[in-house]
Amino acid sequence: MLLSEISAGNGPLAVATVDRVMRSHPLIPRLQFYPMVGNADSVRKASAATGGTVRALDASYSDNIVTPAFATPTLKIVGDEIKTDQAHERRGRDIVSVRTNDLDTFAMRLAKSLANYAVMAPAPRINQQV
Repeated sequence: MLLSEISAGNGPLAVATVDRVMRSHPLIPRLQFYPMVGNADSVRKASAATGGTVRALDASYSDNIVTPAFATPTLKIVGDEIKTDQAHERRGRDIVSVRTNDLDTFAMRLAKSLANYAVMAPAPRINQQV
């Protein structure tokens, strides 16, 4: 499910914010999301099973029963609460335009965070000569 499909019925403010997020990074319109029940998925851990032992001719293979192990990764919560300082209103500024600017800034940061979480490139390895 795409981000624009998730937020389709959440009101005009959400639609405007999601539109800004979608325009802030070229990867965001292509990200796929899925619904999830509970607080996290269960992913399978790498197996610690050993094998590949030598056996005599005409002998049975040794039993190697592997019980899969699962891990529960933590969820990443991406977002923040937007607070517009009331001092802008006391100074006579247009609070709607200040709030729109705060929302726009939030949307750009959200797009960058989503893209970073989606790509998570590993750090480059440095070849060291001994």
